[in-house]
Amino acid sequence: MYRHGQHGTVTSGPLCAVLRPIYVLQVLLLAGAGLLLPTVCSFVLLAFHLVFVWLKAADEEAYLLATHGEAYRAHIVRTGRLFPKL
Repeated sequence: MYRHGQHGTVTSGPLCAVLRPIYVLQVLLLAGAGLLLPTVCSFVLLAFHLVFVWLKAADEEAYLLATHGEAYRAHIVRTGRLFPKL
């Protein structure tokens, strides 16, 4: 556990299977909406969102690598960006 003012890499617990669980949930929500309302617009929106989420996650990873160094690099190797590594 981290105290106020401390930062670190969380490498255990239920949300450690992917680096960006909130982004995964956003993509799943839009995919579900696309299945409920299967239009071209729904799937185009999902595709755009996936691309922009991927780019945002890459940007965040660059920042976290610069901030946390090798500890974060080791976590990236074990964990999937948006989808769990099998």
